[in-house]
Amino acid sequence: MPYIFTSNQRAAIASLLIEIANADRHVAYEELLTLNHINTRLGITPDEFNTGMNLQVEHACRIVSEMTDDQKRDVARLLVEMIDADENVELSECKALNIICELAKISHLF
Repeated sequence: MPYIFTSNQRAAIASLLIEIANADRHVAYEELLTLNHINTRLGITPDEFNTGMNLQVEHACRIVSEMTDDQKRDVARLLVEMIDADENVELSECKALNIICELAKISHLF
């Protein structure tokens, strides 16, 4: 699937991926590999990643909420990919995903 996101959108996605990875307060090696793989696929630059690290989740969600429905679906798939990275789905990760989807206005797409 082709990913077409602006620089601000890529920073927001990085922020949300980091939030999901940290949701269980433990970032597994597999999650780091998945994050790096997603960053490469999306073309997230080091500057965009650093911006994402410092972006408040609420602001990142606001950026995602302004995306097209197709973009939002792609973001949701990426977030689920991050949750599945270590094959150990924690309740905290599911809660974080639900909150992000609600704030980013993604929930209605499923």
